[in-house]
Amino acid sequence: MKKKYIFFLLILTIVLMVFFFYIKSLKVKNSERVISHFDESANFIVNGKIKTSQLDVKKATKIEYAIPIFMYHFIRDDTGDYQYPENMVKPSSLKEQLKYLSENGHETIFVSDIDNLELYKKPVILTFDDSWEDFYINAFPLLKEYNLKATLYVITSFVGKAGYCTLDELKEIKQSGLVDIQSHSISHPRLSKLSNEEIVKELRESKEFLKENLNVDVNTICYPYGDYNKAVIEEARNMGYRFGIAMTGGVFYSKTHKDLYQIPRIYLNRSMSINTFINYCKKSSVSVTW
Repeated sequence: MKKKYIFFLLILTIVLMVFFFYIKSLKVKNSERVISHFDESANFIVNGKIKTSQLDVKKATKIEYAIPIFMYHFIRDDTGDYQYPENMVKPSSLKEQLKYLSENGHETIFVSDIDNLELYKKPVILTFDDSWEDFYINAFPLLKEYNLKATLYVITSFVGKAGYCTLDELKEIKQSGLVDIQSHSISHPRLSKLSNEEIVKELRESKEFLKENLNVDVNTICYPYGDYNKAVIEEARNMGYRFGIAMTGGVFYSKTHKDLYQIPRIYLNRSMSINTFINYCKKSSVSVTW
């Protein structure tokens, strides 16, 4: 009887050891890996092996990326007598652009998602300046139709004024989960022309307005007119902003754009063709070393 019991324990031990080494063999052994794909079910696929959560994937040691960040202003057909008609992108053009993104595997992300680029393969960032009401009327429905994300930069003292989004519209926009609302200052001045006290006022009060009225975690300042200097960057950093958005500069490359307070954008105007838009999108990439 005793021999049978010992034999049983021996067999059980062997089975447990085999099972343990089998499980261990399923784990990825290489110390350096590049994410080759990220599927829609939120599973990581690393070198062909599925990872079901971020906890299963080691912290990235190096991330290289190229992100097209598009800048929009007006989304409307009629240019009227506005002094910058090129800023007015037709709704039909925006629809064509969003359709391309949706059908070609691009992930639209928020600026704050730069902190987690290992989750993405072909990211694109869509930004809309000033919070004109035609964003709510023409752009927002298209974002919902294609389930794509965008960032809206709000001039807080303009909220509810003629031609701009109302507070109720901004609340609806935020509640969709598709739009990240961030600061575009209080009054849209050229920040580099202001005193330090005036810069702080523009940054602090716009941030407070968005937090108090929309419960927004404000982490990004979009510089009005793309105008900033060292003093503006320093005050933005002191105020808790983590990103600063410029007006031009092209594709956002990690190799050449190191300062997250000087993030470049692509000026998307009325004359940009869909082929030009597509060519910019094709530059999108993320390479992650583990």
